[in-house]
Amino acid sequence: MYIQNITLAVTHMPEMVAFYDAVFHANLKPLGDGPLYKGTFAGQVLVVCPNEIAGVEAKQNRHQFRLAVPNLPALQQTVLDSGGQIINRGKDADGKPIIGVRDPDGNTYEFVQE
Repeated sequence: MYIQNITLAVTHMPEMVAFYDAVFHANLKPLGDGPLYKGTFAGQVLVVCPNEIAGVEAKQNRHQFRLAVPNLPALQQTVLDSGGQIINRGKDADGKPIIGVRDPDGNTYEFVQE
C-alpha cells in the first residue's frame, strides 16, 4: 500500500495556491480547464480542489502533518509573507525547535527544525 496522491479541499483557492507554492514549494498548476490544481506536497502528488466540488463542510483540517525543515527561521518568515499564521512555538520531545502554523483556510501544520 502507498499514497498515490493527496487531495486538499479549499475555500480560498487563490490564497491557498499562493501559500502552498511559497511554503511547501508545491508548484501548483491548473489541472486541465477545470478549477483544480496539481503539484506536489512533501514528495507526494497534491491536488487542490474547491470545497464545493469535494463536498467538504469542515471548517478546518481533521489531520495534522509534522514536517522537518532545514531552516525553520526562514520558513517562519515565508509563512507570514504568504498569508499564514504562526500559532505556537516551542520544542519537540527531542528539544528541537518547532512551530505550529495555520494556512489561509485554517488548516494547521507543525514544522520542526531538522
